[in-house]
Amino acid sequence: MNIITFTTDLGTEDHYAGVLKARLLRHLQDVYFVDITHQIDPFDVQQAAHVLGAACFSFPPGTVHVAVVAVENANGH
Repeated sequence: MNIITFTTDLGTEDHYAGVLKARLLRHLQDVYFVDITHQIDPFDVQQAAHVLGAACFSFPPGTVHVAVVAVENANGH
């Protein structure tokens, strides 16, 4: 079984985290998803790195860790 973890700023009040997993399921079989968190503060790459760094060593070798954090563009969006 393959393990994929998620550390994101997507939140859990809408469909985005679910859609991300659904898209992966179209291409992968025998996969187990683990949500580390979807509550990273927007644009906070350092927070995501800290959380993922603290959690990643708890998983077996071969685990795929996905981090998704929005980055702010020049217009502040």
